[in-house]
Amino acid sequence: MNCLLFGFMIYVNFIDKGHQHKLIYSTYGNIKETDLITGEVADLLTNLQSVIHSIDYDYQYEYVYFTRFERNDILRFRYPAERPYISETVSIADKPVGVAVDSFNSDVYLTEYGTGKLYRCASDGSNKILILQDDPLYALTLDTSNRWMYYSTYTTSGKIRKSRLNGTEKQTIVNSSHRIYGLSIDAIRGRLFWMEYSSGDLKSSNFNGENEIKVVSTNAASTNIGIHVYGSNVYCATGTTIINVTTTSTMIKNIIYSDPERIFSVIVYKETCKYIKDYVFTGNFMSDC
Repeated sequence: MNCLLFGFMIYVNFIDKGHQHKLIYSTYGNIKETDLITGEVADLLTNLQSVIHSIDYDYQYEYVYFTRFERNDILRFRYPAERPYISETVSIADKPVGVAVDSFNSDVYLTEYGTGKLYRCASDGSNKILILQDDPLYALTLDTSNRWMYYSTYTTSGKIRKSRLNGTEKQTIVNSSHRIYGLSIDAIRGRLFWMEYSSGDLKSSNFNGENEIKVVSTNAASTNIGIHVYGSNVYCATGTTIINVTTTSTMIKNIIYSDPERIFSVIVYKETCKYIKDYVFTGNFMSDC
């Protein structure tokens, strides 16, 4: 067993060299990427005519999914691919804000802000079904290995709730005095991360909402939306910057990118993960991808 693990780690380290390491993020009407190694910035899609509150990636079929709030739809485009990138409609939705991909089951989950409805459909948009309905919904993230989803409700205050992927066992796990616009999980360490919109605080708890801690303040109130956990790094979209918070024994906060426009959502893309998924058939690999 140790020999197999050692061999696997050597393989991962080997293929990681020279592969793509990108941040994919949205501003109003645009989806962009910045290379984590070179710092090079490029437009992927432009003139989308909407706020894009949420982005997620399907490592199985290699698509970026995103919401268009004002245009009432969910779109996707193949990534990486030859330029120009071409988007296609996956589903129509009423003011969609959250989107999350279950790559292992080829499912896409989405939240509608005004109706409070949470839907699931196939990766191509077919077989769309209502999973649950709640207060106005915002952020959404999945724990595919344990079959839970986590979402925030949008009222005068904020709540984080969890349910099974079929909508059962719904329960409130976090009550906050601030609205919560960004959610992500670290499946390996069993931690949930979120940003409080008006306070600017990045917080964390276990999957039941217990052991809640303030990780760090972004020092940018009422601009915090997108968040993505990659290993021990939490990438936060706050105003016109993306901050990397390293959640080691000593919290380290660095601004790694600044844009002329406000940033709404962010995810990490690492080409290595396409190879890891061929060897690890559990949901946990997504926590590092």
